[in-house]
Amino acid sequence: MAKYNQFDSPIPGQSLTDTPGNYPWEHSPNINKVEDAMMYLMERFTEEENAENLASMLKAGIPVEAIARVILFAGFTEGKWSVDLAVLIGEPLMKLIAAVGARLGIKEMYISMQRKKKTNVGDEMIVRNEVSKSMEKIEEELSENSEDKEEKEPMPTGLMAKEEIE
Repeated sequence: MAKYNQFDSPIPGQSLTDTPGNYPWEHSPNINKVEDAMMYLMERFTEEENAENLASMLKAGIPVEAIARVILFAGFTEGKWSVDLAVLIGEPLMKLIAAVGARLGIKEMYISMQRKKKTNVGDEMIVRNEVSKSMEKIEEELSENSEDKEEKEPMPTGLMAKEEIE
């Protein structure tokens, strides 16, 4: 086994001297619309081999979020879509993976990479809705408390202070 040499690495700025366009992600992406990207992914999941692989990963306990992240990153590195589009299709892709898993008969699966136990997909949606409602209540209370604090605190003064509009 070769010994690790900490000095055997690129020097800072070396990537800036490479010829532009060497990598697929440095070119225009093949897919530019969310709808087109989701149709492409849906077509891929309907292929028998891909569906079997997805089912085996979900049965093995690999979270839906992890599978989605790998697919999104692979699509970006292959030049299929941009980083921006990958962010936009992240949530719909996770929903698609969960739906395909449910369609394949997987009753319980990991949704988030932070979960320690398997969850029922329907229960997961109910819990997420309840958490959203609770978060809205907390945000309302915080905004009410912050309004009270703003009245007590003096306005900052100085050259860069925000002007008060009355």
